[in-house]
Amino acid sequence: GRDTGKHAALNEEENQEYPCIKCYTTMNAPIEDVCDYLSQESHMEEYNDLVVAYRDLEDITPHSKITWSQCPQILFIKPRDFVTFCHHR
Repeated sequence: GRDTGKHAALNEEENQEYPCIKCYTTMNAPIEDVCDYLSQESHMEEYNDLVVAYRDLEDITPHSKITWSQCPQILFIKPRDFVTFCHHR
């Protein structure tokens, strides 16, 4: 079975661990305005200047999606790709 702890294996054959991070915040604004703002790729640089590429991969429900993003190399940290589940309610 899949590991549901703080690390999740990509698949059982590779036996590598990938860290999972859960981030959340509270914004003092109507949910419609927040969702509209965050859903527009053109605003991403305003709240995350480390993302150099971004793409929606799949809509899961009307309130959730899977996204891909990429960050550049920063000093000794290699460039990173992120696949993220985004959900709003």
